[in-house]
Amino acid sequence: MGYRVFCCLCFCWLLSGCAQAGDADARALIVRGTLSAVSPGALQLRERHGGELTLRLTPATRLFGVFSAALDDIRPGAFLGAAALPLADGTLEAQTLHLFSDRLRGAGEGHSPWRLVNGEQGSMTNGTVDVGGAWHGDGDVAGQPLILRYGGGAQQIRVGLQTPVVFVDSLTRGALRPGQAAVLILTSRDGRATAEVQRAFIGINGMIPPF
Repeated sequence: MGYRVFCCLCFCWLLSGCAQAGDADARALIVRGTLSAVSPGALQLRERHGGELTLRLTPATRLFGVFSAALDDIRPGAFLGAAALPLADGTLEAQTLHLFSDRLRGAGEGHSPWRLVNGEQGSMTNGTVDVGGAWHGDGDVAGQPLILRYGGGAQQIRVGLQTPVVFVDSLTRGALRPGQAAVLILTSRDGRATAEVQRAFIGINGMIPPF
């Protein structure tokens, strides 16, 4: 392939809740860039390393808007995703936090390995903010543990005041515009990426998705 892609099975599974381990046809690859053109059945993406890609939208393509958010928006009981890296002592430290809308609650719930944008191997946890934890959503959270609970387990994740936070919600095709930053998850077959968009995460109001 003439463009750089990252193998992102876990990312796709955790953010969209669709791919299941062992489903070869559900494996996905991810490309990042800026939309340069939009039509009813396709997107043109200016890939961040310089390539131009034309990618198909299908009836099964799901679109998500990525909006600016803040630590103060996170409350006990919220459904949250956390991309994290392990510290030397094994503690997980959040790199980005993704606050899901109520209608997306349960999307990709669980904990799994995940490769970050810079290529480092970390983890992604999607779960409910523990109402019994130390997290109070008051903005004074530097070093506090955020506990995310999911079916079968929980993870304690350290959060800093500078940790990026975004809000993720469903998006309609009518909201797509050239110039928007995008993270596009492509379907793959037999280990090869197709030109078909499975999931699209679109930055709204100038937001660049941090994942």
